Amino acid sequence: MEKILNSHIRWRRLEYLVKWKGYDSGHNSWAMHYNVHTLDVIMDFYRLNPRAPRQVNAATFDSISFSRADTATNWRSSC
Repeated sequence: MEKILNSHIRWRRLEYLVKWKGYDSGHNSWAMHYNVHTLDVIMDFYRLNPRAPRQVNAATFDSISFSRADTATNWRSSC
């Protein structure tokens, strides 16, 4: 692996767009985060791209239970 070009979340999993050492850009491919084992390459990518996706949160909207909002019209009056 030469470098990481990008990262994104796909199917709730972090993927890196990888530039492979010794190959041209036509061979760049997306690799799952758990298949990328070169810590120095990962650290370089995030140093240059600090706002890039880093992790997948365990909490997803499918697992969060929402409740209906209080229907009181003057909720501040009780303070």
